[in-house]
Amino acid sequence: MTLKERWLAVLVAAIWGYNFVPARYGIQQFPPLLFAALRFAVVAIPAIFFVKRPTVAWKSIVGVGLFMGVGQFGSLYVSMHNGMPAGLASIVMQMQALWTVVFAVSFLGERLQPRHIVGMVVAFAGLGVIATNRAKATPWSALGLCVLGSVFWACSNIATRQARSSQPFALIIWASAVAPIPLLVLSLVVDGPSTIRGSFQQVPGKAVYGVVFAAIVGTIGAYGLWTQLLASRPASEVAPYSLLVPFFGISAAWVFLAERPAGTELIGAAIMIVGVVIVSGLRFSRPQTSRNVEQLRRSLRRS
Repeated sequence: MTLKERWLAVLVAAIWGYNFVPARYGIQQFPPLLFAALRFAVVAIPAIFFVKRPTVAWKSIVGVGLFMGVGQFGSLYVSMHNGMPAGLASIVMQMQALWTVVFAVSFLGERLQPRHIVGMVVAFAGLGVIATNRAKATPWSALGLCVLGSVFWACSNIATRQARSSQPFALIIWASAVAPIPLLVLSLVVDGPSTIRGSFQQVPGKAVYGVVFAAIVGTIGAYGLWTQLLASRPASEVAPYSLLVPFFGISAAWVFLAERPAGTELIGAAIMIVGVVIVSGLRFSRPQTSRNVEQLRRSLRRS
């Protein structure tokens, strides 16, 4: 990955880390499955009427939409509604990096390099340090749903990688159009019509902000960039950058939700960052143009 791509991956991780805060605001007002439906409805409408369908198979659009919208965020938001703290959720969801590498090797034929293994071991050691400290008071059902969400996230990564769309933002918008109806049906079954109607009474500004931020910045912006990276780079190289999300997630939950991290959590976050550096490679490649300029200078000196 180039230096620019690395920084874009870090930017995506920062957005996703903070995104757990507005998600908490939204879930406090709306049932979790309804909140997910609103998020993806705002992404798709009215954009889908102005953005041309990406030149990928319909199965790719539907697959990304179901895995990402219904599976990943449906499970995550229900998990948070059932007691999963935002900071801990940002950690557990990063198990997707492991599932993505495993699935990429199994289904995409990508090669696993030694640095990937070493970096993943280090990163998940840091993840274990954080999770051990924070999982004591968390319901097992909430933890299990969050892990399930990480599996669906990995499936979404693989579907996105298989699509290899040259129009990442169009893919996200059209895939987002797949999610609202299944999520709304699930919310009607789980929560009931009366609960849904009641959630729209006296909606606070924070809840509106939660929906809008998650849709515009968290989905169109961050997932659009993520899709672009997955279209051009192996999933096993891109996915580990999401392990930086807990660092930003814990920090945002500390500042905005008063979820104060313990010293062990900060140590674990530092270990995870080291793991990501190892996975991505310690040497940052220079742009090809810079190399060409350097080669020209050397040839001039020789002459």
